[in-house]
Amino acid sequence: MNSGPASASPPAIAVAGLRKSYGGIQALTGVDLAITPG
Repeated sequence: MNSGPASASPPAIAVAGLRKSYGGIQALTGVDLAITPG
């Protein structure tokens, strides 16, 4: 059973299309980053 808060807050940090590679060297492509203030 979850004993967390009844209403969920939006995430403080959200990442969407993050990618990374080292074998084929494509270090990050499609990075989306959202940080809420506070």
